[in-house]
Amino acid sequence: MPRTFPMGKTSKKRKSGLTRPVLRLEDWTDNALVERFRQHEADRDRVFAILMRRHYGRLYRLVYSVLGHTEEAADALQEIMLKIYQHLADFRAQEAQFGTWAYRVALNHARDLLRRRQVRDRYRAPDPGPEHLDGYMEPVLSPHEELERAEAREQLWRYIHALPEALREALVLRDIEGFDYESIARITGTSLGTVKTRIFRARRKIMEWLRTHTEAFWS
Repeated sequence: MPRTFPMGKTSKKRKSGLTRPVLRLEDWTDNALVERFRQHEADRDRVFAILMRRHYGRLYRLVYSVLGHTEEAADALQEIMLKIYQHLADFRAQEAQFGTWAYRVALNHARDLLRRRQVRDRYRAPDPGPEHLDGYMEPVLSPHEELERAEAREQLWRYIHALPEALREALVLRDIEGFDYESIARITGTSLGTVKTRIFRARRKIMEWLRTHTEAFWS
């Protein structure tokens, strides 16, 4: 008598046409996309575009926090994106997160530009257009509220740009971009203790300036 095999649930699923959903590249993690970039040259441009859509806003704000000028930050970011593209195939996802690596590349490049071009105008008010602030969607406000918020944001950025470079970088990475202390240490190439000290000192200076400004306003 010939041996027979029972038809299990897998076969029924196959008959009914059920298949596992295929994840789009847009749904992949950063490090999975990096591996795709390394292994499939034909997909590199598409993969890189996805990564940049995710990180462009944060990279811009980081570069802007160093340089202090919108046009220069935008130009610098184009150079940074080219540098990331050229070296992405050499990045090893097993050793670090793509975001941490990319932000360190951006920070180092911005630092080099700052020193090379002697950009020291830290008091210029920022003007980051909405195209550079992905993820900063805010509720609709009245014209008066919008003006007050714009003035407060401008003044806060003036204070931030008045900070020493090291304190400014640490503060922006932590309080604006939301990185944890360990990531900031890796991005800036400093120790964890140094990062915590810089953030503490930066926050204290900002609070002192805000308190002084408020007291002067009401006096």
